[in-house]
Amino acid sequence: MRRSLPLLTVWVVLAGGPALAFAWLHANDAPQHAIMAPTAHFYIVSATAVLSAALALVMAAVCVRVANARALLLTMAFVAMAGIFAVHGLATPGFLLGGAYYDIAAVSARFSITLAACFLGASAITWPEGVERKLVRWRLPLLALEVALVAAFAFVALARPQLVPHDEFETGFFLNGTLALVLLLTGFAAWRYLRAYQRSALTMFGAVALGSVLLFEAQIAMHFGQVWHHSWWIYHLQLFAAFLAIVGGIATEYTRGASPLLAAQGLSLRDPVAQIQAGYANVISAFAAALEARDGYTHGHGRRVAALAVLIAEQMRLSPGRVRALAQGALLHDVGK
Repeated sequence: MRRSLPLLTVWVVLAGGPALAFAWLHANDAPQHAIMAPTAHFYIVSATAVLSAALALVMAAVCVRVANARALLLTMAFVAMAGIFAVHGLATPGFLLGGAYYDIAAVSARFSITLAACFLGASAITWPEGVERKLVRWRLPLLALEVALVAAFAFVALARPQLVPHDEFETGFFLNGTLALVLLLTGFAAWRYLRAYQRSALTMFGAVALGSVLLFEAQIAMHFGQVWHHSWWIYHLQLFAAFLAIVGGIATEYTRGASPLLAAQGLSLRDPVAQIQAGYANVISAFAAALEARDGYTHGHGRRVAALAVLIAEQMRLSPGRVRALAQGALLHDVGK
């Protein structure tokens, strides 16, 4: 519990605060509450895009080193958000471009969140072995294709905005459909990554779960907030906080001695046993190492017992916290020697 308390505090502040602020502002919005600040909009959108781009670079390095579908899908989520949301910032009416780009700004904002949610939700799925192998095999071409498509969208949107259909993306069916899709996928991702955090106590799983919740909230604020009003500005802050939370997870692991690449690489762990083992506290790992050093005959025995205990506990549908406690106890069951 001591390890989860700080994360719980962050959840309350970062997730609960903006959500309550949006609810209050939306209920009390008035015409005079409009804040048309194109410069501020450009910079906060750009800051979010830069954070996402930094995460994309880190996860791309993991994707190159590790043959793992989750690493690929998370990288694609960050690439989509960074590239398309950057277009949203560049198309800010009244900053770099004229008001004719208002439709581009609106379309790119919704596209960026929708695509990021699709890849984020896909990263939380346990794919069949055959699908996993194909994603791993084609991970670099798929990533290169996405970068090319995002770059093509940016070019067309900013150089030939008339080629981007607008009316089709402003219908109630499209707007409500993307709202439902994003809420479904980010909610699913938040639940899966939170379960992984409860099981492993790895900070990065908790950080991605928090980021998923903030994306969920940002979609609501963007959909229901009035443009340029107080409630509408909230969604920009929620998006920035979502990616800041994931960067914060990497920074937390860095302060514990892990490189940013190694911290992000922890997200590629799919096997519950591997997740739990990666989250062992230093004192537990030290006890296990000391035990094996004293009794070489049982080398690896504790880890094998822990793995079997986790498999049985999963079949019994024990809570993630109890599964982790059981694994730690199984690892040290011979400590009396």
